[in-house]
Amino acid sequence: MRNYHLQGQRNATDRIGTFAPVPRFTTQVYDIGQNVNAQYIGIHAFCSWTHLFSAPLGGRQKVFNVGNAWYVTNTPYGGFQTGSIVSVTCLNLPGAGD
Repeated sequence: MRNYHLQGQRNATDRIGTFAPVPRFTTQVYDIGQNVNAQYIGIHAFCSWTHLFSAPLGGRQKVFNVGNAWYVTNTPYGGFQTGSIVSVTCLNLPGAGD
């Protein structure tokens, strides 16, 4: 898991010593094998494919959510399949699982 902390942005009230909130987020990377169908990968704010090894060889890849619960599919299609290394990166934000 990677942690990122962005610097706070100063706003008009800086004259009295306050700062805008500092956004905080983390990312998680999941390696997805072949023949995975609707595998649950957790509660996240957003997820997307970040590495499709051997693509566009084929297969059916899908990242989808139900609310903030995320799932992935990597299955053969028409006799074609992706390579063995495909990954999904997910963004975690405070409160995304609420």
